Amino acid sequence: MKKTILIISSFLFLGSSCEEHTQPANCDPGFLQCEDNNTECCEVMCNDGYHNCGSMLVECCLDTTSHNFTWEIDTLGLIGSILHDVAIVDENNIWVVGDIRMPDPDSTNGTGYQNYNAAHWDGINWELMVIRNPTPIKGIIYFSNDDIWMVNGYPMHWDGEDWTLYSLHNYGMLVAVEHLWGTSSSNMYFVGRNGAIVHYNGTTFTQMNSGTDVKLLSITGFEDKIWVCGYEDFIGSVLLENDGDGFKIVYFKSHDFDQILSDSLSGKTMAVWTNSPDSVNVNTPFGIYRLPANSSGEARFIPNYWLGFPFSIGGNSQNDIFTGGDFSSVYHYNGSTYQYYPEFSGRTRILSIKMKEDISCLVGVEFETNKAIIIRGYHE
Repeated sequence: MKKTILIISSFLFLGSSCEEHTQPANCDPGFLQCEDNNTECCEVMCNDGYHNCGSMLVECCLDTTSHNFTWEIDTLGLIGSILHDVAIVDENNIWVVGDIRMPDPDSTNGTGYQNYNAAHWDGINWELMVIRNPTPIKGIIYFSNDDIWMVNGYPMHWDGEDWTLYSLHNYGMLVAVEHLWGTSSSNMYFVGRNGAIVHYNGTTFTQMNSGTDVKLLSITGFEDKIWVCGYEDFIGSVLLENDGDGFKIVYFKSHDFDQILSDSLSGKTMAVWTNSPDSVNVNTPFGIYRLPANSSGEARFIPNYWLGFPFSIGGNSQNDIFTGGDFSSVYHYNGSTYQYYPEFSGRTRILSIKMKEDISCLVGVEFETNKAIIIRGYHE
């Protein structure tokens, strides 16, 4: 039997365009009729990250990853502290941003505490920082030691020596931005309230048309493909896509948020994440929807019964994703199943998740103490 390699890159081989022959080959498991000659059999080989599956081993299914993590939990600040975002460089270089209140009996404002808005992990300790002023920071992207972006309503940039705050009002934009994504400091996107989307090209800021007034909660992308989602009570739920030609609305819903569809996006669109230009993962109260690029709403549904309310998502790959939110809704998706982590049951609100190789960081607030919380998971 001929054993020419036949590579399948999708979930299922759907057939071939080979010529008709009077005696097609009868192939063993793991083999299909060759595309150029159906009298011979070619071995089915799956791309990296996939494996042979199905009764005849001619389908390609996503590999699974381990649900096992070693956890380390830190809390920062006094009551009222909260973290909104995190950036992982490596296990000894992690940044978190938010609003961190620390005791200060000699405070000049008479409150008895001092506010910080960032902290850095060096592998041993958390160093508290004030970036420009104590205003709470909502988002961070780290490119290098001398190239860091943060956002607190306005974008801020660190060039290795100074922090520069860019007042968007000075650029004629009456907007407030709270989330950010970009490929470099000459290609940054900022999103926020009233459907605001602002692009920075390394020289100037430009407001982009979003086509919506919904508060935008999350942005993700890969190279030139970008997705943004948002939800706001009494206004609606929206997903936007940009393939280099401006943002377009892929999905909008103003009511019936409890309707669950199995083949197209539905519900409240709370967060987005991708590591590919070909698809995006959308976190909803029903589970994850995986939409292909240039979708009109059609999606693969990966359902989950949440114990809580999810509104954050982050991942390494399509088979290594964390979701989180209110009241114990911390789950790991491994390409096949969700794993619930009861050790966080009822104690956390997870506002941001980042994963890098074997390190996962989930940040937010701990309900039991009302302090900022950082959950570091190390994949086993």
